[in-house]
Amino acid sequence: MAHWFHRNPLKATTYAKWELKSVITSDLAAKICSELRLRRDTFTEHLRSASAQLDTVEKEFNQYMALLYGFIYEIAETSAGSNSKLRYLQKFVWTNSMLGTEAIEVSDYWFEVLNICINVALWYMKRAAWVSGKDEVFEPDAKHIHTALRRAAGLFQFVLQNKDKLIGMYEFQGCDLESNVLDAYANQCVAEAQEVTIARAIELKHSPKIISSLAAETAHKYELCEKLIEKYNPANFEKWRSYFQLKKNFYLAYAYAYLGESFLSEDKCGEAVRACKQGIASYEKAEEMCAKYAKASGPGFVAKPEKHLFFRRIQPLLHRHLEKAERENGMIYHHTVPADAPLLESKAAYGLANPEPFEFPKPADEWTTFVYNAFDISKAFVPDFGKPKKAAKPLPPVKEEKVYETDKDPTNNSGLPLKLEDECAMPQESNAAGHSRKNDFGAGDGESPPAKQRRMESENAQPKSAPPSEELIVVEPSVSTPAAKIVRGPEKPAPSRNSLAVPSTANETSRGRSPTTPQEITTPAYSRISDEEVSDGEDLMVLYDGRAQETEENGDVVINTSTGDVQALANDVEIIPEEPQPVANGTSKEHQNIHMNGHAENEMSFDWEHMFGVSPVNRLTEVYKQIAEYRIRHARRFNSFNKSIWDHMMNNLQNDATFAWKMCIRQELWNELTKHYPKCILIAVGSSINGCGAYNCDMDLCLCLECPENRYETDRRYALRNLKKCQKSLTKVPVVKRVELIPAKVPILKLWFNQPYEQLEVDLNVNNMPGIYNSYLLHYYSRIDDKFPALCLIVKHWARRAEIADASLGTFNSYSLILMVLHFLQVASDPPVLPNLQALYPDYFSYDNNLEEFELFANLPSKLPDAPRNTKKVGELLIAFFDYYTSFDYDNWAISIERGCIFPRTELPENTRRFKVFIEEPFDGQNTARCITSDEQWDIIMEAFNEARSCFFGPRSNDPPSLQMLQIPVTHGPVAS
Repeated sequence: MAHWFHRNPLKATTYAKWELKSVITSDLAAKICSELRLRRDTFTEHLRSASAQLDTVEKEFNQYMALLYGFIYEIAETSAGSNSKLRYLQKFVWTNSMLGTEAIEVSDYWFEVLNICINVALWYMKRAAWVSGKDEVFEPDAKHIHTALRRAAGLFQFVLQNKDKLIGMYEFQGCDLESNVLDAYANQCVAEAQEVTIARAIELKHSPKIISSLAAETAHKYELCEKLIEKYNPANFEKWRSYFQLKKNFYLAYAYAYLGESFLSEDKCGEAVRACKQGIASYEKAEEMCAKYAKASGPGFVAKPEKHLFFRRIQPLLHRHLEKAERENGMIYHHTVPADAPLLESKAAYGLANPEPFEFPKPADEWTTFVYNAFDISKAFVPDFGKPKKAAKPLPPVKEEKVYETDKDPTNNSGLPLKLEDECAMPQESNAAGHSRKNDFGAGDGESPPAKQRRMESENAQPKSAPPSEELIVVEPSVSTPAAKIVRGPEKPAPSRNSLAVPSTANETSRGRSPTTPQEITTPAYSRISDEEVSDGEDLMVLYDGRAQETEENGDVVINTSTGDVQALANDVEIIPEEPQPVANGTSKEHQNIHMNGHAENEMSFDWEHMFGVSPVNRLTEVYKQIAEYRIRHARRFNSFNKSIWDHMMNNLQNDATFAWKMCIRQELWNELTKHYPKCILIAVGSSINGCGAYNCDMDLCLCLECPENRYETDRRYALRNLKKCQKSLTKVPVVKRVELIPAKVPILKLWFNQPYEQLEVDLNVNNMPGIYNSYLLHYYSRIDDKFPALCLIVKHWARRAEIADASLGTFNSYSLILMVLHFLQVASDPPVLPNLQALYPDYFSYDNNLEEFELFANLPSKLPDAPRNTKKVGELLIAFFDYYTSFDYDNWAISIERGCIFPRTELPENTRRFKVFIEEPFDGQNTARCITSDEQWDIIMEAFNEARSCFFGPRSNDPPSLQMLQIPVTHGPVAS
């Protein structure tokens, strides 16, 4: 969905050196100047991203202002609040949000304070736009938007109250320190905060009169904004002014629509007719203004409100009210329709937004009378004493990161993407790994981190939507845990993670945590992405369960599992990676560890084809050399880049509670199906069990039915026949809301549910055996090295953002993207990260195996071969992934996981030449990317890969790496100490 809010650009500024050596007579005074210089740089950098961690931005803002205090106010016991003698010591240069690159310079610390406040207020506005652009905006998110906008309004008012401390600003018409501009910004923030209130009032079905009065007040605010800036140069202000005009008419349309509904409820049909007609006229004017706004000149990123459901639904609403009013008036009341539009005179008594006042922070602890007096201004040269003048050189605009925008319509009453809390309870909200929706505006709960972690772990044992009287079994898998087996028939299944989970008795409590919820790492939520962004219901991820503890050797941190890399990166220390121990062979822990030193000579001498079952490509040495140079050049930012990839994985994985919650609904469906198919097996497949599942992915189930001729027939007609029987049966299950048969190439039943499972969708197929086998295979791959699931999630998210992850539109499905990551880690990661499990354990991963032989979270039949360890950072592998598939020869080579290599397409049937890419399914040999046949779609795919690669190579290699370069929104959390 395009943006709902118009946003103006941030203000640019020059580097502030704080070179006051001539006046500094104390090291403590010098320390304040050094702190200001460092904090300013870090703080202004964070403002570039609307998704930056709010707590971090606010903390840095307050710390910076507290350090500036002594340059604004005198530090003395008897004259608090007096002007500081240091006020005019330094020159600052700032642009204006509406005047392009021309800058103003003033030697006055108040000039710095006011411009910093304006930039923070603009950042609050952009943050509100970023939160509102998510796929799902829940009630806490709406409160965050509301609070951010009120805080922005408070900052603009603070600047307005103190702008007169600067003299001569009237010379720069349209600058940010003019009263009209500041008033317009403050009123815009208040009006947009009231938009949130209106949406909530519609969701809660408040009286039409209340909604009408709120909409009228909001329209009035936008009208005031428009009048405040009407005198300014259209070349700079036309777009902003047009935005106010279209929002004014839009909310007038809403005001008249609900006024008409109110008149109808009072049997005033004539006035209702006139109100609705006036609303339609206002809506048509808003439509006109949308077209004018799109073409208007001026800065700022463009909103497209006409694309939003909230905008589109007002017209049919007005016509429905008008039709009803005219019908009832013509048949019953016969009232005269007034010539003039009714007045919007009802005043809103509730819901009006007010700015949140901002007060200058208290001075930092570093400021004392001694430090203040250590600045000897008698040696200072201050020629202009705060007189503003045009800067000698223009400043380039701030390189702001793109504000995220969703492409989904909301499903609620208002049409704005706002869901009330009781509509959206998901078990994932209790996940300690960071899946809960954080209240970014909270001031802290007062708990110590260990206490909070213990509380969250205890809360994590049961999803919120589970019945309060029952506890879900959650078993911690380990070397000693019996392997989970598929259970046949309706008898009570074993408590496992594979496909079953049942309510336990009161004494069967469990303290275990899923391998998808790491024990040691509790990072804040970085980017919550929807199932549509991460997974389309196909195979996707689980961390291996053999988590080892950190140890120290000779001052270096040694991590015995690859997930330890996350904690090491968080601590900003160098790690010495060792072989993980995800798949044990029954020997002791010491013998399970495989030391891999990763030296080049070992890599060269190791027989990868025979020992690992893979054939590495040999053309990537130079590529990895370039990537290593890039990593060294941006060393610190590259560590952050790695950490953001790990955090992206940690914060989007399915946790125990969600898995158990899914298994409960699977159990209910199975109980019903066994009435008609006593020997059936119902197996969870795909994202939910293969180790690559996002926290909110839907569940795929395979109903395995024996038939006389072939044990598990995969014939489409057989599947359709039995799915129709299941459809009739499953509609009788009380928790099932709706069942729909989709006769695709692989027919499925799609199921929707009542509470407490209303957030879940299930796709049920019959005897789609490759789906079971490949889920089983990927489950074991995901337990070998966490780089695999980490890259899977990030690549799928990138592909969704690049619009190349929709098989129905002729691009990749999720399963193909996962196989591409798997193939890359087998042959192109230099050295290979993953072996070829089908080659090393052909009997264990055979398509001929019976379903009863499948075991999840079990040990492999034997230890993996000793092989050189890949020590590359996950960020390096991600960059190499894009390079590999940008230069891949798709016309002549195909990808095979089963063979662990690429092979010539000449070996394939002639009719496969129509496919732009061939990715061989590991079990049935079919092309998993068979939907990609169009030249046009293939060009879009390759353009996306080339664009991703170019973020790190060529001219852009001078830019430090970040996920935002790949259009993946990231919230920057604090780095662990």
